Amino acid sequence: MENKRNNVLSTSQTMVIIAGSMIGIGILSLPANLTKVAHNDGWIGVIIGSLYPFYMIICSFIIFKDSSYQNINIVEISKIYFGNLLGFIFTLQFLAYIIITAGNISNMLRVYLVLFLEQYKLAIPILLISVYTASKGIKTLGRINEIIFYASIPLILLTVVALKQGNILNIKPILGTPISSILKASIEPVYSFVGIEIIFLIVPLMKDKTKIKNSFLKATGIIVFLYIWLSFVSIYYLGADIAK
Repeated sequence: MENKRNNVLSTSQTMVIIAGSMIGIGILSLPANLTKVAHNDGWIGVIIGSLYPFYMIICSFIIFKDSSYQNINIVEISKIYFGNLLGFIFTLQFLAYIIITAGNISNMLRVYLVLFLEQYKLAIPILLISVYTASKGIKTLGRINEIIFYASIPLILLTVVALKQGNILNIKPILGTPISSILKASIEPVYSFVGIEIIFLIVPLMKDKTKIKNSFLKATGIIVFLYIWLSFVSIYYLGADIAK
C-alpha cells in the first residue's frame, strides 16, 4: 500500500511537474532571442508561440477522453497503434530530450558557475541525481517540484520592481514590427515550451484523473503567463537594443 501511495500524484503536484517541465535554461535567453528578430514586439511572439502547448493539451484531452487510455502512457499507446518498432522510436525521442536537457543545464552551470569543470562532469551528476530522486517514487518527485515551484515565486515577484524603473517608450510602437518578423520570433518560445509533452506520460500517475483538464490548463496557463511577462518586462525595462 505504501508503494502505491508513492506512485501517485496529487492535483497540485501534477501541476507543478508539468509547469517545471516547461521551464528550462531557455528562459534566460528568450527575451534576447525575441528582440533580435521582432525588436520591441518580441513579447508578442510569445503569445503566438504559446499556441503550441495549448495545442498539445487539446491533443491530450482527445486521447485521454477514452478512460481506457488513462492508465497507460503515450509510449504504450504508441506501441498499440504503431507497433513495437515505431513505439520504441517514440520512446527514444523522450530519452534524447532528457539527455539534451541535462547537457544544456550542465553547459549553463559551466559557463556561469564552474568554468573549470568539463561538461560531462556536470551532466553525469545531474542525470544521476535525477535517477536517484525518481527511484524514490513519483510522489517524492512531486514534493520536490512543489518546493522548487513555491520557492521560485518570490524571485518572480521581484521582477515587478522593473515596472517602476522601466520606460513605456521601450515597447512602443506596439505592432510596429512587420508581422512576418513577429511570426518568425514566435518560433523561439516554442522551443522553450518543449517539455509540455510530459502530459502524455503523467496521466497514469495521477491520483484524481477527473482533474486532468483542470491541472493541465492551470499549469500551462501559469507558464505561458510567466514567459510572456518575463519577455515583456525585459523589453520594458532594458529596451530592445540592450535586451538583444
